[in-house]
Amino acid sequence: MELSLGPSIAVATFAVVILAIASNRLHLTVAAFLGVVALLLTGVLSADQVSETINPGEATIACSSAA
Repeated sequence: MELSLGPSIAVATFAVVILAIASNRLHLTVAAFLGVVALLLTGVLSADQVSETINPGEATIACSSAA
């Protein structure tokens, strides 16, 4: 059985981002951006996966602000 480091890297990145936000070391946006960059650089996420996640959220924000 082959173990992947992806989930461990994702959990560690999430923990670091949350701690950075909670301790007011980084602004929420900067911390989230750095977390995504770290996941992209380590290969946990691909650029396609990130763009698929962003596009639906953008449509939701656009729809809610138009109302």
